[in-house]
Amino acid sequence: MKRFVICFLCVSSTLAISSVADAQSLEDLRRLQMQRAAEARAIAAEMDAVMAAQVYLADRHSAYSTGRLLSNSQVQKDLELDQDQITELRKIQDDYQKQIRNEIKQARKNKSFNSKKWKEISQRIFKERKSAMGAVLLPHQSKRLKQIAAQMELKNRGDLNALIGSNLASELGIDDEQKERLKKRAAEIKKEFDEEVARLKKEAQQKLFRELRPDQRKKLDELTREKFEYKRDRRKK
Repeated sequence: MKRFVICFLCVSSTLAISSVADAQSLEDLRRLQMQRAAEARAIAAEMDAVMAAQVYLADRHSAYSTGRLLSNSQVQKDLELDQDQITELRKIQDDYQKQIRNEIKQARKNKSFNSKKWKEISQRIFKERKSAMGAVLLPHQSKRLKQIAAQMELKNRGDLNALIGSNLASELGIDDEQKERLKKRAAEIKKEFDEEVARLKKEAQQKLFRELRPDQRKKLDELTREKFEYKRDRRKK
């Protein structure tokens, strides 16, 4: 996509140059071409930042993040939030979005907006928002929210990814050594699980085949005797 934008602007600048009849000199045309190329690079850099923003937001705005959970009506009901709390939480969320947009706008104005700057802005404001939202909740509501978040994380990310992820790993005090052991054990469990599934499939198949007449089973055995492992052809480059 980035290459397409750069190529498009370069082509458009070339066409513009060819159609300018009143240009004072070749130097003016070269300057115009350099300006268009700079614009193309700026757009490409901004696209990089936007892509980084999307990735970061996808992680932070997951189903178990504080902001998303507290905006969910079921969670609000479970926590027994009153209307004043809900209103205050909505205001914090709106202020967070406005602050994000304003800081990005200012960074663009200063020509310092990139993926690194975006991450710095997002992490800082996200931390501030989480703290502000936490201050709205009563102690028992904060405790219950942690329980819901942990359950959602396990449900959405899977046991292993949740345990070695930043939130639960930090909450449980799981260190890097434990993470490696968890990964290794997860691989062993998966292998055991796959073998058990294969065994059960084979057993279920045999139970089903017993419903066939002897001549049908014999014919089926002849058709499936020489095994063939099907593999998709790789696309030629």
